[in-house]
Amino acid sequence: MTTATADTIATWSDADRTLLRLAEAEANVERIKLRYESRIRDARAAIKDQTEDDAKIAQGLRETLAEFMLAHEDELDGKRSKRLDHGTLSLRRTPAKLITLSRVTWQRVLDVALTLPKKIRESIVETSHSLKKAELKGMIQSGELKDEHRKALGVRLDQSDEVYYELA
Repeated sequence: MTTATADTIATWSDADRTLLRLAEAEANVERIKLRYESRIRDARAAIKDQTEDDAKIAQGLRETLAEFMLAHEDELDGKRSKRLDHGTLSLRRTPAKLITLSRVTWQRVLDVALTLPKKIRESIVETSHSLKKAELKGMIQSGELKDEHRKALGVRLDQSDEVYYELA
C-alpha cells in the first residue's frame, strides 16, 4: 500500500506534475474498483445460478405449507401452532395496517377528517409548515425580498470560490 504524500507546490510546473500524479492515482483507484466490482458481479451471478432452482422449490413449498395450514386451521384446537418432527407450523398475527376501503382515496379520508369535531381532527390531522429555501434564495438574488425582511429572517447568501481541477 502506498502512503499518500502532499508535496509542496512552489511553481506552476510543480502544480502540473501534481495534476499528473493526481490523474494517475485516480485512474488507479477506478481500475481497482472496476476489477473488484466485476468479481463481485460474477460472484453474485454464480450464487444466483447455483441457488435459483432450490429457491424456487423453497418458495413453492412455503406456499403449499401456508395453504395447508389455512385449510387445516380448525384442527389446531384453538392453538396458533402445531409442532411436528421437522419444525413448527404457526399462524402469526401481522401488525395492524390502516388501509382505505375500496374506491376510497386518502385524499377523501383527509377531506372527511377535516369535518370531524376539533378534538378528533387535531389528533389525526397533521399540519406542517416548511420553508421554501429555493424560493427564498431566488427572491434574495432577484432583489424581490427587501433587505430589511432578509435581515429580519436572519439569512444571507453565502458564495465563495472553490479550487477546481480538470485533468487532461
